[in-house]
Amino acid sequence: MTRAARWGSLAALISLVAAPPSFARPKTRPAVVTHTIHVKLSTTGQEVMFDQQRLDLPFAKTIRLKYMNDAPLDSQISHNVAIIRPERVAAVMAVLQDHDYDLESVRGSADILALSRVLNPGQEDTVEFSPPEPGEYVYICLMPGHGDMLGMRGILALKR
Repeated sequence: MTRAARWGSLAALISLVAAPPSFARPKTRPAVVTHTIHVKLSTTGQEVMFDQQRLDLPFAKTIRLKYMNDAPLDSQISHNVAIIRPERVAAVMAVLQDHDYDLESVRGSADILALSRVLNPGQEDTVEFSPPEPGEYVYICLMPGHGDMLGMRGILALKR
């Protein structure tokens, strides 16, 4: 083989090694799909309770919960809704009670996934949160006595 032929063969070999074969291309990740579930939750008239005691939903990366205080306008009953991690309701309520139900005492807590603003009758608020995993989360009103003494709470069951 002549010197020129060897250089030509070497150049061809280098081009094969340098160019990755088509099967070696890096795989692209599929687009991340985020499902958003919209839930409407409200109170029930003069009663200090939610209109639904349990919400069974498929697990989603993002949940948008719309809450409306449907108490009669002349009742002046204010409500809110908090989404709390499983098994952490007692701890959140203890802090709240120790601070005379001052919501600032629990705002920003890692145990609370979402907290609406305090709503007067006829008002609504939307909270958006990302549950870390499927499971049963508690939704509860944190107004004095509502969730802890009068039972204004429910279960948000997120299932795969």
